Amino acid sequence: MAGASAAYGALVTGLATRQGIHRTRAGAGFAAGLALATSAFVGALTGAHPAVNVAVLAVWALAFGLVASLGRAATVVSVNGCVAFVVFSNTPYDAANPWFQAAMVFAGCGLQLLLLVLVWPLQRYRTERAAVSAALLGS
Repeated sequence: MAGASAAYGALVTGLATRQGIHRTRAGAGFAAGLALATSAFVGALTGAHPAVNVAVLAVWALAFGLVASLGRAATVVSVNGCVAFVVFSNTPYDAANPWFQAAMVFAGCGLQLLLLVLVWPLQRYRTERAAVSAALLGS
């Protein structure tokens, strides 16, 4: 169970860091980690109480819907934050260990972000170079 939680966190972090330019990718990955870990914790905590769970899901969807209006990276984080809430609301994730599940999701996010930051210098800033090239050709 812990491995699946960490893998989900790593997957979404990888998706979130594919959006935007080089310097904003780490922020998007960290935001994904926080959103997923929080969603996992609250989902596991409220999963046993259906009325509370549905009410919190409504608030969650509204909040993440507003965040999604900030751009593509925010949309990836928001959609997956809602998905994480729904997934961790169901069994076998329960209120017995919501901190552990949230910690595993955040650990997967952190490990993925660390690995991505180590590899990024090898990419030679392709996005930034294309933007500079387009600006110079346009003037």
